[in-house]
Amino acid sequence: MAKFNGKNSTNSTRVLASDRAKYSTEALPEKKQIKNLTFAENVLYGRVDTNMNPITPNKDSLKTIGSRGSQTPLTLVNFVADAFLNLSDIFQSAANVGTIDQKDPYLTVLQPVRGWTDPQTMYEEYIDDMLSSFNQIFITEKREQLINAELYIEEFLVFVKKMSPRFPITYTAWQRSRNSSLFTSGLAIDLAGLPIDNDTLKENFINSRNFDFYLNACLNSGFNVVKNSPWVIVADLGSPALIVYHTFYGLSSINQIFSVDFSKTINSDIDYLRQSMFRGYNNLANNFKYEKDIKVCINNKLIINNINKNNINIIQYNNKFNILYWLKYYNNIRNLEESSPFSKSDVNKFSDNAKKLQKQFDKQRAIGYINEQYRSVYKSKPGGINFFIKRSIARKDNRATPTSSPKSNSSIPSGGTTNGGY
Repeated sequence: MAKFNGKNSTNSTRVLASDRAKYSTEALPEKKQIKNLTFAENVLYGRVDTNMNPITPNKDSLKTIGSRGSQTPLTLVNFVADAFLNLSDIFQSAANVGTIDQKDPYLTVLQPVRGWTDPQTMYEEYIDDMLSSFNQIFITEKREQLINAELYIEEFLVFVKKMSPRFPITYTAWQRSRNSSLFTSGLAIDLAGLPIDNDTLKENFINSRNFDFYLNACLNSGFNVVKNSPWVIVADLGSPALIVYHTFYGLSSINQIFSVDFSKTINSDIDYLRQSMFRGYNNLANNFKYEKDIKVCINNKLIINNINKNNINIIQYNNKFNILYWLKYYNNIRNLEESSPFSKSDVNKFSDNAKKLQKQFDKQRAIGYINEQYRSVYKSKPGGINFFIKRSIARKDNRATPTSSPKSNSSIPSGGTTNGGY
């Protein structure tokens, strides 16, 4: 009989919570190669740098390999790919000489089913879905009023206010949300492809006769085993065993890995936002080109006007909405995504300062300034390590537990999910 029975199909929320807690506290011993990615900032491992800036791997830092036991190509950050090939060789050699059970379906010859997932493709699909919902559902009653791109873009802010922070808009907020995943980092490999909500399957995997060998092999190759999905391994960037692989590419530290192999998502935020609004408005103009504006006069006579929405070309669009416009717009959205921690006057001040930086330096300096205002907020949000430290201190001092929280669920997922997530 299985010891761990948690699965999302459980009807009782209380039972499910109990089952999840049982797995969390009793499954897998506390070993340095076991990584819990459901606690505090660990949720964002590989998706943020050491300063909590959301990041994604550069495409020229990725490497596609064919693992020793699989015909499925596997894409990972270059030095992680090299480390995984070594891990595959360790298992292959052990299987050849009979050191490990040769009948294990997953831990005999490693046959990975998933590596890097392109975050740009995922985000673009996500934001297109958001724009579709906005165009087809949210503005149904206002569609005839949105006769130009400016009105459309401003109305989108109303949409963001209603949807945030649960549904992020910027690439930065998206990468920190549940819509993204560990696999966008290029640091993780799924060896089994099993459903992550089923604790019994996790138990079966852990009970493999090859599991201890698996743990030791991962440790010696620079990988952690993800506690909540033990068939998923992720590169341990602080592991001494990984040094030989990343130094081969001239990378001597974690910070250097993040600065060379990864890029901050903020560098793409405004470009994505500008492109999305352009595409969204023109889709609206094409699909709802003519709207009827019906008015009732004093004599109860109806006056019906046909309103024509015209497409806007890219030259007109860029001339009308310059970088100064987008800096202010972006700043407003970032504030909404963080549950509006700053007042209107503060947000306006940030926009003014960003515009000055743009004029004096460049766009990236201005965007970096805006990002810093909000990074300082989410570093101390509930669910983060700083929150738990403060709570622990408060309890020791017999003071009240910190109670500050966002107006609604943060876009940063906190630990203890019931969906068995990474």
